[in-house]
Amino acid sequence: MINNYYTLAHLADRFNAELSSRRILSVFTQERARLSVQIENAPFLIISCDPRLNTVFQDHRFARARKNTLDLFPSCHGKILTGVSIDPGDRIMNFRLEEGDLLQARFFGPRANVVHMDPRGVVVGSFRKKGDPATAGRPPSQRTPDSLLTVTSEESAATLLKSSFPALGTLLIKEALYRATVSPATVWREVGRDKVAEIVRALEEIHHELGNIRPVVYSGESGRTLSLIPLRQFGSGTGEQYDDINDAIRSVVTGKKPRKGKESPRLLMSRQIEALLAKAERAEAAINNDFMTASRAADYERFGKLLLSSLHSIPHGATEIGLSDGEETVMVPLEPVLSPAANAQRYFDKAKRSRTANRENQRRLTGLQERSALLRSLRRNLEALDSDRDFPRFQSDHAEELEELGLNPKQQAAAQLPFRTFHVDGGFEVWAGKNSKSNDELTMKHAKPNDLWFHARGAGGSHVVLRTNSAGGDPTKNAKQQTAAIAAYFSKLKGAGMVPVAMTQRKYVRKPKGSPPGTVFIEREEVLLVRPALPENSRHDS
Repeated sequence: MINNYYTLAHLADRFNAELSSRRILSVFTQERARLSVQIENAPFLIISCDPRLNTVFQDHRFARARKNTLDLFPSCHGKILTGVSIDPGDRIMNFRLEEGDLLQARFFGPRANVVHMDPRGVVVGSFRKKGDPATAGRPPSQRTPDSLLTVTSEESAATLLKSSFPALGTLLIKEALYRATVSPATVWREVGRDKVAEIVRALEEIHHELGNIRPVVYSGESGRTLSLIPLRQFGSGTGEQYDDINDAIRSVVTGKKPRKGKESPRLLMSRQIEALLAKAERAEAAINNDFMTASRAADYERFGKLLLSSLHSIPHGATEIGLSDGEETVMVPLEPVLSPAANAQRYFDKAKRSRTANRENQRRLTGLQERSALLRSLRRNLEALDSDRDFPRFQSDHAEELEELGLNPKQQAAAQLPFRTFHVDGGFEVWAGKNSKSNDELTMKHAKPNDLWFHARGAGGSHVVLRTNSAGGDPTKNAKQQTAAIAAYFSKLKGAGMVPVAMTQRKYVRKPKGSPPGTVFIEREEVLLVRPALPENSRHDS
């Protein structure tokens, strides 16, 4: 979102207020795909035309190198900057100069460029693509959110919204669909009027929030992502908050994160509630999408009855047949390798599974909705606190609800560990790694020599440790079986019926120098054959 239209619009307003009437001292480049503008009594303006980091920001730490720099647009040097504006409908930022000259920054990803245009609108200089002609921005979108109520389309929800509201960009379109619990891949005509109304409300809500931005940078495996507003799809409160949009962009481009102090218990609780709520909302959206498939039970039963009534007229090996139910002809898909009777039974079985799935989904959905309502209530009460001093009272007043959600102080401490935690027979604590790095940290730093170490044999998966000193006495056979089942569950053999799991003491596990993360060698193993499972009524952080 560093070159989203709304991001650029906010930056243009900022630059216009801060840089107008100042003189451009020089324009040059000393880094690949980056143009630098030196402006009197102001930080350097950096315009990045890198397709992956196509944006603009001010950098007060930047300095021009003594060599290997190249001056650009020499006729702009010494001219006064008279104003900065964004194109009404496109990602084009115009830096107007005295005497009618124009520096135009075009944030078009792979086609990004900066050009110098004379007062007649003729391009007289180009940063990246020589001969890049003058261009006009596209007209602003005329569609409003409420106009979606009358739209019919075979496009996916994400595709339709991106074409209808191009200025929002992919990230905010996904956010609107997430808030409305609609999958981006859902065909628009199948969304349903009630869900369309929720999408409209989500879009209006996002547009309102963009009027008072609160920049957040989210970190993940694919890098750092900027958003102008907190995103529920990532779990609000999980990113790095910024007071200044320019600082947020600079941190994404340069990779320099702000220093973080120790989180207060109140902020930690806020982050945990938001993460749990985001997880519950994602599960609700997934179940609502499952209903579309599961609700075909009536169709499957109809197909089965039609086939039974016409067994002798159906040719073997057919892939489809049209059958009449007295009112219309229905096309029934067939499995050519099955007999007509077997095809009918297949549809009866699918109808039964569909009804069962519907009942189970409804049960799960009710539970998730109750959980989400509880989380939202806690979020409101937490936000209503005047200060961190009131947090202990919040914990006391809501102790039962926090316990139900796994957010009591002990569970909060466990959430800070770089691995999942469980309890097995006898009250023994079990730790399970989350990824290769977490596996290494768990096995080589946290586990004690006499702890029991588990791993699924012959398959990738979590390192799992049964902490032998976490309860009285020695772990029972059942405790060991439960721990092995956890190791099987968090392995690539999770879907198998029975899984062989290696067990040994931690002191017999070693990591060769220079080996990849998560790679270890073990000695004196004992093999347990178990079904993948988590302890009954277990709670763990994901």
